[in-house]
Amino acid sequence: MTPFSFSPLSAPVLLALFSTGCAYAADLNVDLNKPALVISAKATKPMTFSLQQLSTLPIRRITTSTQWHHAPQQWEGVSIKALLGKLGATGTSVYVAALNDYAIDIAVADIIKYDPILAYKVDGHYMPVRDKGPLVVIYPYDEYPALNIQFYYNQAVWQVNHITVR
Repeated sequence: MTPFSFSPLSAPVLLALFSTGCAYAADLNVDLNKPALVISAKATKPMTFSLQQLSTLPIRRITTSTQWHHAPQQWEGVSIKALLGKLGATGTSVYVAALNDYAIDIAVADIIKYDPILAYKVDGHYMPVRDKGPLVVIYPYDEYPALNIQFYYNQAVWQVNHITVR
């Protein structure tokens, strides 16, 4: 199992890579520059990201069925494994919290094995809060049939706004 931890130098370097241009997805009323996610870990300052900043990271797409949709959908976002690795984050679990106060721990071993994403788009569109956005944890359910159980459906947190690496 590969642990994650924040490196003091990784935060400024990563933030310097992000563009700060104005972006707005008017068709869905999603402000791409509004803070959308806070990531925190032991002994580091929390980092805040907008959808615009997250979208500058390498994109991972998963086309999969879910228990909430009738047909497979294409989800687009950032690999949680890659995001935590880029930030230099270490820990054994990732606590994912949502706007509605739902929260769950996800084992780092599962993040490494299944490579779920923090999706900010579904079928090419940003997701407003009213449609489970702005961020949703999505596993590749169709690729790994073992994921099609309630345990992993519970980890598909929508309206994600905070991640804590423990």
